[in-house]
Amino acid sequence: MAKLKSCKDCGHQISRKAKTCPQCGLEQGRSSWEQLKSLVLLAFVGFVVLLFWNAGPSNEGRPPDTHAASVSMPAPAPSTEGRLIPRSTTEGAAYYLMSIKKDGGFVKTLHKRVSSSGAGYSITRIDCNRQRYQDVGYADGSLNDMEMYGDIRWTELVQGSSKSDLVRFACAITPEGYDPPEA
Repeated sequence: MAKLKSCKDCGHQISRKAKTCPQCGLEQGRSSWEQLKSLVLLAFVGFVVLLFWNAGPSNEGRPPDTHAASVSMPAPAPSTEGRLIPRSTTEGAAYYLMSIKKDGGFVKTLHKRVSSSGAGYSITRIDCNRQRYQDVGYADGSLNDMEMYGDIRWTELVQGSSKSDLVRFACAITPEGYDPPEA
């Protein structure tokens, strides 16, 4: 037997699935229970989206360093200021080498990504000898917002990625006196 409920206006017995009362024509709407279920489902989906949104690969395992000002960024090198980094693949963003300097036995770069969605700045430490890199810091939109990462790990190159293009380019134009680390 069909489940019935009373019309909110005239009290006539109608199906729980009825959108309007056949007696008086009043729209019935959804029950409080159905509204609550929808709200709980929406909150759950929102939570899952936020969880995945905040777990992006660029910051995974790298808490921001609150002492960002104490970490020196590479000083601009006049010959490489704003040089376009050649890309091995075509994508919507352009990458510019803003500065490059020696950092011990490594090379440290500051580069800028420009796309239709905005600009971002990255500081990267490069091991030219072993062809790997470390993401040291990132700022979205402005250099003044630079966040330095606390837990820095070496990452192997993925061919065709923007980082592999940066490493290839930076290692080819390293400043005079660059001495790669021993293998």
